[in-house]
Amino acid sequence: MLPLCSLHIIFVIMFYSIMSGRSVHSVLVGLVCLALASAICCSSVGSSNNIMCLESERHALLQFKQGLVDESNALASWENKKDCCKWRGIACNNQTGHVTRLDLPFISFNYTEVPLRGEISHSLLELPYLNYLDLSYNDFGGMIIPKFIGSLSQLKELKLAAADFSGPVPPQLGNLSNLHTLDLSFNDFEGMMVPKFIGSLSQLKELKLAAADFSGPVPPQLGNLSNLHTLDLSFNDFEGMMVPKFIGFLSQLKELKLAAADFSGPVPPQLGNLSNLHTLDLSVNHDASSENLEWLSHLSSLRYLNMARLNLSEAVNWPQSLSKLTLLTELQLSQCNLPDVNLRSLSFINSSTSLQLLDLSWNSLNSSIFYWIANVSSNFVHIDLSFNNLESPIPDVFTSMLSLVTLYLSSNQLEGLIPDVFTSMLSLVTLDLSRNQLEGGIPKSFQNLCSLESLTLWSNQLSENIEDSVKTLSCAENTLETLHLCLNQLWGSWPDLKRFSKLRELDLSINQLNGSVPESVGQLSSLEFLSLGGNSFTGVITESHFLNLSRLQILELSGNRFSINLSSDWNPPFQLGLLGMSSCKVGPAFPSGF
Repeated sequence: MLPLCSLHIIFVIMFYSIMSGRSVHSVLVGLVCLALASAICCSSVGSSNNIMCLESERHALLQFKQGLVDESNALASWENKKDCCKWRGIACNNQTGHVTRLDLPFISFNYTEVPLRGEISHSLLELPYLNYLDLSYNDFGGMIIPKFIGSLSQLKELKLAAADFSGPVPPQLGNLSNLHTLDLSFNDFEGMMVPKFIGSLSQLKELKLAAADFSGPVPPQLGNLSNLHTLDLSFNDFEGMMVPKFIGFLSQLKELKLAAADFSGPVPPQLGNLSNLHTLDLSVNHDASSENLEWLSHLSSLRYLNMARLNLSEAVNWPQSLSKLTLLTELQLSQCNLPDVNLRSLSFINSSTSLQLLDLSWNSLNSSIFYWIANVSSNFVHIDLSFNNLESPIPDVFTSMLSLVTLYLSSNQLEGLIPDVFTSMLSLVTLDLSRNQLEGGIPKSFQNLCSLESLTLWSNQLSENIEDSVKTLSCAENTLETLHLCLNQLWGSWPDLKRFSKLRELDLSINQLNGSVPESVGQLSSLEFLSLGGNSFTGVITESHFLNLSRLQILELSGNRFSINLSSDWNPPFQLGLLGMSSCKVGPAFPSGF
């Protein structure tokens, strides 16, 4: 009798075939073939539920377990009387029962759990169909990767990242001709070169060797990996070595990460051949440079580019090259010593709607950068222009940036009033305008910033009643965590802050504030940092001021005329890392645990 699944398929096809005018004979011939195929298919699906792992492979897994130290009982499901295909980290072929995957990375958010330790048993050789092995993030105590792993000939993915292996990497791994993924990142192969044999793994698509302490030149044999999609050599020690030119001929590369690898010399323009590249990270290679970024403009698929702390002081064509990367969503060029180009005179700039994250901090850019930003994208989520030479008032280019979440303009020479350009930034979470020459106060338009979590305005020339400043921020009562207003000329008495329940950092120091501080400050239960120094506050500070401040770590009251009146036997609900009380009157008693 035909299975139900076959009958259903036959009914549907017969109906549509007759309706379309086909002959009954042709329909029946087709249905016989289909019925036989469906019967076989349905039969094998049904029987697969009864397939269990092979006894020899279950025994091999139990031997593997015996060599491990499993303090967290992660392998509790590995018991003699259970089907090993149902054990944690094990997957089997549902038709043959052969074990195909051993997936045991240590991933835990429970701080009481610890990774696996011990030895890796040769019994894994009894798993001839194993094609996936992941022992990442465990702790193998500096042992060398076992040579026998090179005999697991069916392996397609080998992941041993951050498992505390040391060198040398056994050349036997070069026998893994079916390998697609090799991840040896975050181990300790100090003083070892990247193994040449890796170049013989012709099927390799993903090679991750980050933070593995490799040194010496990158072997040219890696240039044979024509199928490579991902190459990560970040955080190694290739001191004095140039970025290899052959990388530019790995035409299938989509992701290239060479960050903090101590490369030096010019970046080879051959990287411009990588037309499939969507991620390029050359950051934190202090002695590397690029005098001409024309090669960059050919990377038409690029979405992520990080060249922070790469010397680009001679790359005067950086704006032209970057403007051609129309798919770019993230650009990081912090501390690149970018040449100061007058961007207002450049008429070539095409608008790109892709760029969302922009970091040009710690360069010497002038205010014409605002013109470039306005023409490059209107979909920014993050902009960092801090530590540049931006002058004049904050321009209105930000008015249309409705998606902006974080904006850093600190440590420039911006002046004038804070404009109303932030009115429509309803998603703004972080705003840093510190260390400029801004005047006036917090504009009324800030009443719309209901998502604001961090506002940093310290070291400006703001001058207004601080009570007005705080009222302007009333919409952020339930979100504001950081408020830094120090080193301004704000005046008045203590503002009403008791509704700012999430406030963690409050810095009002070095202003012109006076009067007493109410006990309601003790209701700011999230407070970790409180700095009021350098004002003219007066009044008595008692235990009530600290009633619910259990998270307080830093308290600065210096330079005021407070009277600190605390009982000697009072046990504060917090433990301070820093306390400043100079110029304050303390006593007659003071708690020893304060």
